[in-house]
Amino acid sequence: MKNFLHKQREIIAILAYVAVVVGIIYFAIFPLLGRISNINDEIQQEAMKQESVKLHIEQLPKIQKQYEALQASGDLMDVLLNKDKAVVLIERLEKLADSTGNEITIAVQQDTAPIKKTQTKTATTAAVEDTLVANLPSTDYLEMKISLNGSYNSIIEFIDLLEKFEYYADIIEIKINKEEANASTANSATVGMFSRSSSVASKQSETPLKKGELAASLGVVFYTN
Repeated sequence: MKNFLHKQREIIAILAYVAVVVGIIYFAIFPLLGRISNINDEIQQEAMKQESVKLHIEQLPKIQKQYEALQASGDLMDVLLNKDKAVVLIERLEKLADSTGNEITIAVQQDTAPIKKTQTKTATTAAVEDTLVANLPSTDYLEMKISLNGSYNSIIEFIDLLEKFEYYADIIEIKINKEEANASTANSATVGMFSRSSSVASKQSETPLKKGELAASLGVVFYTN
């Protein structure tokens, strides 16, 4: 009987020890690893933002020259959007999203006012916006916010095709969010310039993310005639 009770105490002690170890791992180590991962993500995001500022500023003269060259050659009218045909543009963007396997929501702002800086904006973001607004190659443009739900590859494919789109456009901002982690970056390509808040939405409504999907938000300017 004594041996039985002794063994029972040993088993209880072992189980208690295992429970303590599991508790430490679950309540202390896992949260700590999560915080370390978040800090690392924030460092990477800030590095990307700094690189984005550099890329934006470097590309502004190039974009201005491209615009002026098209204007001088007379080819500019062929790639400018007729502002009255915004619905046609939205339909083509929706088809582009469908062909790349993305769910899309489009919001358009027509009469824009300068954005007021908020305290939540970082100095980097404000610097990018100020520089881009001041250096847009034309004041005639239609601003859009394009939201995508899809895989990383499908979103990248959409952006690549948007850069080759039939209308002359600039992308100022790219934000990509995962279900739990948030990776946000302002990015610029040959197409990239500026977008703000929107007031007229496309017919498709925003849908919740499916497991493994990413949500991307693009700020795009389409130049108009």
